Amino acid sequence: MSHFTKVRTRLSDGEVLRKALAEMGYDVEPAGKGVRGYRGQRTDAEFKVRPDRGGYEIGFAPSDDGYVLVADWFGIRGTTEQSFLRELKQRYALVATISSLESHGFEVERRRTEKTGDIRVVLRRHVGV
Repeated sequence: MSHFTKVRTRLSDGEVLRKALAEMGYDVEPAGKGVRGYRGQRTDAEFKVRPDRGGYEIGFAPSDDGYVLVADWFGIRGTTEQSFLRELKQRYALVATISSLESHGFEVERRRTEKTGDIRVVLRRHVGV
């Protein structure tokens, strides 16, 4: 019996998604033989992360609308599906916004995470005189 859960997301840019996961502290790896779950079962994905020292992994598979998150949450320690998704969406939005602004000539001057979890970013752009 498979324990894998699939969650559709609207996170559509794989490069931004990889950068967001890296900012969260994960090593992003190619899925290779797939994403591992209960009793060594595997499912397909494009890339994956390992949230703890255990053998269970979280994978990301492309779809028409955005990436699908696949994981066997019963065996993942150190995070929950809801908290992982909440932080991933926040980091994804941050990385996408900063990337877009940098392409328009802005630079990150300061960035910090508040105790509330809010992320404050100060950007600047030099304008020719």
